[in-house]
Amino acid sequence: AGFDGLVLSNPWTLGEDNDEGDEPQHSPDAIRSRYAEKLKNPRELARLLKGGVNLRKLAKGLLSSMGPSPAPPSLLADMRSGLARFEGSVHILLAGADRTARAFESNWDTHDGRIRRCEGAGHAYVEQEHREWLQSEVLSALRS
Repeated sequence: AGFDGLVLSNPWTLGEDNDEGDEPQHSPDAIRSRYAEKLKNPRELARLLKGGVNLRKLAKGLLSSMGPSPAPPSLLADMRSGLARFEGSVHILLAGADRTARAFESNWDTHDGRIRRCEGAGHAYVEQEHREWLQSEVLSALRS
């Protein structure tokens, strides 16, 4: 399509067959990673102890984290195929605290040299240090 390169941030590769309004189906690895992050956060622990957590949703999440990983969605296969045919440079930027990024990474080759991670960053890179990281990565991609 005339592009010299791509910069993909937290690529959405979750199944597209969810009914509208349904929660996206994350892999057990992504769910476990999310809960591990929450357990490290004192505010999240306090929220749990004060009753600020939906226990039904928590139980559902814990149960699904113990199950087998579902087959990768077709969107992921399409992305793999498209990137394999793409001749330009590709930079895949992942926010370490983002569930979409974790879902992508749980089904992607973790040794892919095109992946760059910003540990602790949320989906939108709102913290100053995360915005600076994002800016640096995008500028680096543009220069390459």
